[in-house]
Amino acid sequence: MRAVIDTNVLLSGLLWHGAPHAVLEHVRAGRLSLVSSPALLAELVDVIGRAKFDVILKRSNTSRENMLAEVRELADVVEPPPLPRRRCAAIPMTTRCSLWPWPLTSI
Repeated sequence: MRAVIDTNVLLSGLLWHGAPHAVLEHVRAGRLSLVSSPALLAELVDVIGRAKFDVILKRSNTSRENMLAEVRELADVVEPPPLPRRRCAAIPMTTRCSLWPWPLTSI
């Protein structure tokens, strides 16, 4: 099975125990394939670079570089296809757009 894991969930799995860590253990054991993209990896670099993670990284006896290297090694990095172009410039609440088959007022 292949899975795209949210950046915050992935970070939780890397730094703490619990359900996110269990998912990451399945990836490490080869029971689950991690799929990522350059944009998601860039987001992980940005988030893990925040100073608030300094203490937990020191306590975990790891570095940002080691964590990112592990994710890059575990992940199948793919370039996602571009999103379809929106066909309406503005979406009034009473009209439909080709990307949304339902009126926005029903959301």
